Amino acid sequence: MISINETVPVSVILTAVLVIAFAGQSLAADSKDADQFGDIFAHPRDRHYLPGTAPSRAEPLDSGINYTDERGDVTRWEYRKEKRIITRELWTDDNGETKGRLGIGRKF
Repeated sequence: MISINETVPVSVILTAVLVIAFAGQSLAADSKDADQFGDIFAHPRDRHYLPGTAPSRAEPLDSGINYTDERGDVTRWEYRKEKRIITRELWTDDNGETKGRLGIGRKF
């Protein structure tokens, strides 16, 4: 994961806000949603490409991995962009509210 000492690009922060904002829509996202999520990371110069075709988009790796931990039932998606792995997780908390988390790091 990213350490506090590293600089975090504004686009990453905005993306995290978008992921959390869209987390409330549905935990059972289909494969179309998983594919389109990679376009959020497309470089601005590639925005004129059709959805899913921008060369700089994040590629889906694993989609819809379901597991249970201390948060309850969690759905996880993984994407690759260059040497980075982007993970998106969604779950429902004890109050019935949908929560989300975005992780960016390297996969070892």
